[in-house]
Amino acid sequence: MSSTTYKELYNSNYSLIANPFTLDFQNCTEFTLNLIISAIYETKDIKTIKANERAYFRPQPVRVSPVKLMLGSMFVADITTSDI
Repeated sequence: MSSTTYKELYNSNYSLIANPFTLDFQNCTEFTLNLIISAIYETKDIKTIKANERAYFRPQPVRVSPVKLMLGSMFVADITTSDI
Protein backbone atom coordinates (compact mmCIF):
# COMPACT_ATOMS: atom_id res chain seq x y z
CA MET A 1 0.00 0.00 0.00
CA SER A 2 2.94 2.30 0.41
CA SER A 3 4.39 1.42 -2.99
CA THR A 4 4.38 3.77 -5.94
CA THR A 5 2.47 1.15 -7.95
CA TYR A 6 -0.43 1.31 -5.51
CA LYS A 7 -0.58 5.07 -5.89
CA GLU A 8 -0.11 5.02 -9.67
CA LEU A 9 -2.94 2.54 -10.24
CA TYR A 10 -5.42 4.63 -8.27
CA ASN A 11 -7.79 6.69 -10.41
CA SER A 12 -9.60 9.44 -8.52
CA ASN A 13 -12.35 9.57 -11.19
CA TYR A 14 -14.80 7.42 -9.29
CA SER A 15 -17.94 5.78 -10.61
CA LEU A 16 -20.13 3.40 -8.66
CA ILE A 17 -20.58 1.45 -11.91
CA ALA A 18 -17.20 1.34 -13.66
CA ASN A 19 -16.11 -0.58 -16.73
CA PRO A 20 -13.04 -2.63 -15.73
CA PHE A 21 -11.63 -2.45 -19.27
CA THR A 22 -11.41 1.34 -19.57
CA LEU A 23 -9.32 4.02 -17.90
CA ASP A 24 -11.99 6.72 -17.60
CA PHE A 25 -13.43 5.81 -14.20
CA GLN A 26 -12.63 3.40 -11.40
CA ASN A 27 -14.35 1.93 -8.38
CA CYS A 28 -12.88 -0.07 -5.50
CA THR A 29 -13.46 -3.41 -7.25
CA GLU A 30 -11.62 -2.34 -10.39
CA PHE A 31 -8.80 -0.85 -8.32
CA THR A 32 -8.38 -4.16 -6.49
CA LEU A 33 -8.45 -6.06 -9.78
CA ASN A 34 -5.75 -3.77 -11.18
CA LEU A 35 -3.59 -4.38 -8.10
CA ILE A 36 -3.98 -8.14 -8.32
CA ILE A 37 -3.17 -8.25 -12.05
CA SER A 38 -0.24 -5.90 -11.42
CA ALA A 39 1.15 -8.27 -8.79
CA ILE A 40 0.60 -11.42 -10.86
CA TYR A 41 2.35 -10.01 -13.93
CA GLU A 42 4.83 -7.90 -11.96
CA THR A 43 4.04 -4.74 -13.87
CA LYS A 44 2.61 -1.33 -13.20
CA ASP A 45 2.06 -0.60 -16.89
CA ILE A 46 -1.68 0.02 -17.07
CA LYS A 47 -1.88 -0.99 -20.76
CA THR A 48 -0.40 -4.39 -19.91
CA ILE A 49 -2.71 -4.73 -16.93
CA LYS A 50 -5.80 -3.91 -19.00
CA ALA A 51 -4.70 -6.27 -21.80
CA ASN A 52 -4.44 -9.13 -19.30
CA GLU A 53 -7.78 -8.24 -17.77
CA ARG A 54 -9.39 -8.34 -21.23
CA ALA A 55 -7.74 -11.69 -21.95
CA TYR A 56 -8.35 -13.50 -18.66
CA PHE A 57 -11.04 -11.71 -16.67
CA ARG A 58 -14.78 -12.00 -17.28
CA PRO A 59 -16.64 -9.27 -15.39
CA GLN A 60 -20.07 -9.75 -13.91
CA PRO A 61 -22.54 -7.72 -15.97
CA VAL A 62 -24.47 -5.15 -13.96
CA ARG A 63 -28.03 -4.95 -15.14
CA VAL A 64 -29.73 -1.73 -14.15
CA SER A 65 -32.74 -0.29 -15.89
CA PRO A 66 -32.14 2.88 -17.91
CA VAL A 67 -34.67 4.71 -15.75
CA LYS A 68 -32.80 3.83 -12.55
CA LEU A 69 -29.51 4.88 -14.14
CA MET A 70 -30.98 8.19 -15.25
CA LEU A 71 -32.55 8.90 -11.86
CA GLY A 72 -29.48 7.64 -10.01
CA SER A 73 -27.15 9.88 -11.99
CA MET A 74 -29.42 12.85 -11.23
CA PHE A 75 -29.18 12.31 -7.46
CA VAL A 76 -25.83 10.57 -6.99
CA ALA A 77 -22.78 12.24 -8.49
CA ASP A 78 -20.76 9.01 -8.54
CA ILE A 79 -22.96 7.20 -11.05
CA THR A 80 -21.94 7.45 -14.67
CA THR A 81 -22.07 5.09 -17.61
CA SER A 82 -20.03 7.16 -20.03
CA ASP A 83 -17.23 4.57 -20.02
CA ILE A 84 -19.40 1.69 -21.21
